[in-house]
Amino acid sequence: MKRIFVATLITTSVILQLAQAGSSAASARTNQPVASMALTTSMASVRSLAPVLARPLASAVISSRMIILSRTVQAGPPGQSLRPAVLWFSYPADARPTRVGSAVPAGPGRLQLTLRLDAARITPGPNWLQSIDTAGGWRAIELDLRRLSRVAITDAELRPAARIGMAVRVMHYDPKLDRFVPSQLSPVRLQEEIDGRWVTQAHVVSNVLGRARTTFPAGSWRHYYRAVRPEGATVRGATSLIVRVGPHSPAVTLPAGASF
Repeated sequence: MKRIFVATLITTSVILQLAQAGSSAASARTNQPVASMALTTSMASVRSLAPVLARPLASAVISSRMIILSRTVQAGPPGQSLRPAVLWFSYPADARPTRVGSAVPAGPGRLQLTLRLDAARITPGPNWLQSIDTAGGWRAIELDLRRLSRVAITDAELRPAARIGMAVRVMHYDPKLDRFVPSQLSPVRLQEEIDGRWVTQAHVVSNVLGRARTTFPAGSWRHYYRAVRPEGATVRGATSLIVRVGPHSPAVTLPAGASF
């Protein structure tokens, strides 16, 4: 009965109403709420619903063990009146979804989400919430949950033959360990400020220690460099502080927001 109901739920909103009516009768016999039956939908099934159901998007950066999220999302057409709803999330290791928060109307077609997630139990990247409102209406809400990352220039030195040696370190937050750890195989762009623009001069990829080193051409004058880690599938992008390098002075890391 659960599989029949879920399959019916996935088709169209018209059939959804028929399925809810049939499930109400079944729930009377089994004492199992209709909402509970709907929540047996696996996350794989939720992903398959993406082209069919509304896909309001919420995002958060994983920077601590608990994710506390409060966001307003466009969950329906601008003129649609929405109802309060309960939010559920399927942790990968759990057989059934967990209630993680609530949603209240925040204007036509908009919902204010309030929820808490255990970051150590999720898979970083695209995730999904299941929302069931007070009338049994069901929708999927996409969650973009990626880990906070850091990148820093750890060494920069002008060398003979008009070259510069540069080293970087890349890290990301690990919610299971509750600390930052080295990022392996992370691409980093080394950029120089030239005439008001940041121009990429070299690319590196971090090793198992989150470190990378390279040399590239540089004239014997003062330079300003930064390192950029692009957005990844499971991590947020990051930009280092700016480093000033001159021919007769050691490298200096400038404070955040400093003019140069």
